[in-house]
Amino acid sequence: MTEKEIEAERRKQEDVWREQWRKDRAAHQTPEGAAAQRRAADKDTAVGRDYAPARYSAKGRETIDRIRDRLGDQSFVAFCEGNGMKYEDRAGLKEGAAYEVDRDKARWYREMADHVTAALCEPPIPGHPDPRHNRPGFVPYTRCS
Repeated sequence: MTEKEIEAERRKQEDVWREQWRKDRAAHQTPEGAAAQRRAADKDTAVGRDYAPARYSAKGRETIDRIRDRLGDQSFVAFCEGNGMKYEDRAGLKEGAAYEVDRDKARWYREMADHVTAALCEPPIPGHPDPRHNRPGFVPYTRCS
């Protein structure tokens, strides 16, 4: 995929999510639902934040990097796309979870898939950084065998 095609696909998905969010929000507007969403948004999550909890690298490397090692790049992209789809499909529907949390997780997985896909192109397509690049102490991915 070219950089323009990747960006067009991302925009198309975001439009679909925004419309789904509007529908879900209208269907789930209750005081109890709003309180549950606030509680869920306050929970510890590294998605969209500039840190990674220690549990993400409890075995010496971040689990996401270990998954990429095991699957290889192309299967890893499919893994990320599948996780992004899972989070986008359930955004705002899971009891006690804020729409924004699942939306951010879906975006994170899309960005990781775009990052790996862009790196596989010859020549690599610039402008698709690892979504973890802003974290203090971030170390770019290198394959372990």
